Amino acid sequence: MPQNSYKTKQRTLILNCLKDNKDRHITAEEIHEYLLRGGESVGMTTIYRNLDKLLKEGQLRRYELTQGQSACFQYVDGEGDCREHFHLKCEGCGRLIHLDCDDLAKLSEHIEKEHAFYLNSSKTVLYGLCADCKTQKDK
Repeated sequence: MPQNSYKTKQRTLILNCLKDNKDRHITAEEIHEYLLRGGESVGMTTIYRNLDKLLKEGQLRRYELTQGQSACFQYVDGEGDCREHFHLKCEGCGRLIHLDCDDLAKLSEHIEKEHAFYLNSSKTVLYGLCADCKTQKDK
């Protein structure tokens, strides 16, 4: 029994970390660092195993943003469906912004109609700087 509750504790810790960081992509390494800062020691194998389970359960999304980088994960809460909108990714702070925009929806429709190509908006990420990072850069 202790081993079973230990796994439950680890899963809860990992899930809480993901919820605390739901507005951005987070790597397994960042989860590990987050847990260590909180005084919790959870091995990387355990983190990856739990991430796989959470992915299969639909509680996470996995992103591979750039080739050669670690995969990133994001918690998907029941309040918003990440499947029907685009994302903005700040290259400064790493923040992920969910973007419901009629103009981008029109662009997607145009691409379908004129180019016979169907965008997967849940995986469409536009890169740039958020207003805060742009302001910092300009200083």
